[in-house]
Amino acid sequence: MVVSRDEASSILTQPLHSPDFTWRTEHKEKKVRKGLWGDYATVKIELSIPDVPVYPLFTRIPFRIDISTITAKLTYDARDRRAEIFPTPPMNTSEVTFQLFRRTTVRAHRREEKIHSVTTWFLGFGRVPCEHVEVNVPEKEWVPMHGKNVSSNSNSKNTGVWVQCAQFASGLVFNVPPTFSLTDRIAWEYFLKLKVTFPGLVPGVDNDVKLEVPVTIVSGIDKAVPHQQPPPGPDSYVPLVNGIRSSVSQVALSGEYWQGHGTRLWDEFNKEVAIGSL
Repeated sequence: MVVSRDEASSILTQPLHSPDFTWRTEHKEKKVRKGLWGDYATVKIELSIPDVPVYPLFTRIPFRIDISTITAKLTYDARDRRAEIFPTPPMNTSEVTFQLFRRTTVRAHRREEKIHSVTTWFLGFGRVPCEHVEVNVPEKEWVPMHGKNVSSNSNSKNTGVWVQCAQFASGLVFNVPPTFSLTDRIAWEYFLKLKVTFPGLVPGVDNDVKLEVPVTIVSGIDKAVPHQQPPPGPDSYVPLVNGIRSSVSQVALSGEYWQGHGTRLWDEFNKEVAIGSL
């Protein structure tokens, strides 16, 4: 795999090698409820990565995921301190979906097509993180409410909300073909996608909180790197398909590269372009 030469990113990404780098934080907040009726609770998810303009391949990128929830107004009950109260933040990595997502845009003969694909799973159900994830889930905190937001029929001293938090911290590595564009004909962009689900009592209630953070990925290579030949043998080389298995030294190409054909959407697009050019 040949990637573009990159002489600038070594300067732009210097903060990645410093313990005092600045975080870039994006967040999404949403109102959710357990059923079809009742007061809404508030959930907020945050994704923090180093604040640099580009992210090189095969370089550890620290990340931090912060999740906080505020229940609907409740009457204080000491038993709730040990009970599970909606919305409960995730307690382990299998309850958080964290992916690298690619959007490919192709334009030809007045036709534009956008093809979306997941290239890498960092966290999620059935996924093994590429490195240890620090999980911090402090005890929930009771916050009393006073003033006009408290019903006159309730005891203001016993009315309030529970605040719950969770944090996941680790690192990730990009091993995909870098971001690129060719005039206005073809381009692909990358996004970090974070999704946290807060299950309710009624199927179909949308309690998913989603966040997308655009990232520009560069090769980070300013000189030729000799290719290491795998040892001989019938099973010496297994290509990475769809980025399911992470690598820190080899670019992961999509399954179409190895299979010799594309997805149904891509094949149909090629047929229409071919017919239009006749």
